[in-house]
Amino acid sequence: MKPRQKPSLLAALSLAFCLNLAHADSPNAEVRINELIAKMTLPEKVAMCVGGGPSEFQGVPRLGIPNMKCSDGPRGPHGGDTTVFPCGVAFGATWDPPLIEQAATAMGQECRAKGISMLLGPGIKIQRDPLGGRFFEYYTEDPLLNARLAVAYIKGVQSQRVAVSPSEKK
Repeated sequence: MKPRQKPSLLAALSLAFCLNLAHADSPNAEVRINELIAKMTLPEKVAMCVGGGPSEFQGVPRLGIPNMKCSDGPRGPHGGDTTVFPCGVAFGATWDPPLIEQAATAMGQECRAKGISMLLGPGIKIQRDPLGGRFFEYYTEDPLLNARLAVAYIKGVQSQRVAVSPSEKK
C-alpha cells in the first residue's frame, strides 16, 4: 500500500513516529514510516484509521507504535487537575504571539503529564459571524493575525512533543 493512498494512516503513523522515535525529522523519517506501513497487516491499518476508542488512535504494539491519546484542546487538555486557558477569541484579543506560544507550551506540558499525545486544536477558522456557535474558539477575523497566533500555538504545544490537530470547522 502506498502512503499517498491512505493519508489518514500516514498522518497517524507520522504522529506516532514523531512522538516516539528519535530523530523523526531526519530525512530517513519517511523511509521509516513506509517500512512500518509495509509491515502492518490490513486489520492493523484499518484499526489505526478507525481509532482505539473515544479520543484514542489505536497503535500497533508489535511494531513499537503506541496508542495515541487525544484531548479536545483549544483551551488546554480536559479533565482533572488542568489549567483552563482562555478561549481563542480572548487569545486573539491579545495580539501577542509570544504570549500564545507560552500558554501553548504550558498546555503541552500538561498533556505530557497526563499521557496525552495529541491536543485537538487550534481552531483556525476566520471569524465571519459572531452568531456562529463556535465563534469563541477562533482567534480573529484578520487572516494575518490568525495565522501568526495559530503558528505560535502550534509551536508551543509541539515544543513539548505533543501533536496538534488544527481545525477549520464549518
